[in-house]
Amino acid sequence: MTKFKTFTSDELFSIAKAPSLNKKSLNHTAPVVYPYVTRTRENNGIDSYTGFIDEKHLNPANTFSLGLMQMSVNFQEHAWYSGQFVRIITPKIKVNHEVGLYLQTWLSKLALTFDPQAIHNVDNLFYKAKFELPVNDDGLIDVDYIVDYIDNIEIQYISKINKSFQYLK
Repeated sequence: MTKFKTFTSDELFSIAKAPSLNKKSLNHTAPVVYPYVTRTRENNGIDSYTGFIDEKHLNPANTFSLGLMQMSVNFQEHAWYSGQFVRIITPKIKVNHEVGLYLQTWLSKLALTFDPQAIHNVDNLFYKAKFELPVNDDGLIDVDYIVDYIDNIEIQYISKINKSFQYLK
């Protein structure tokens, strides 16, 4: 049986204002491989793509963006640039694809409790949150459980998609 433990936000994450760029600053002459993340809910928060601009504005991979107007959280697996009104949530633990998706669910649920009108107080509200996460016998976050959990969900959905394509044949 899986055990769960309560963690505070500040044990797991730090939150800060993401260094922002306006759309006019984007680099369309270099290979456009970096997501430009804005406050939108759609497309994982990605508005467009840009080439390299500079290190100062580049947010690291395996972090989360929080769009303040819609209070939407997205896991960013690749380094990314951001527009205005975006916070970066940086995990204090190692995050891979599956752990990122698992934590995104918790962070999205938390963000839904924030009032978009209180964007100036988001950091304080964020640090008051608590998360129930699976732990191993040593009391550490059980990454193996999380990976298996997410993999099983992905397998279920892929199976459903494959079945729906069979009906189209």
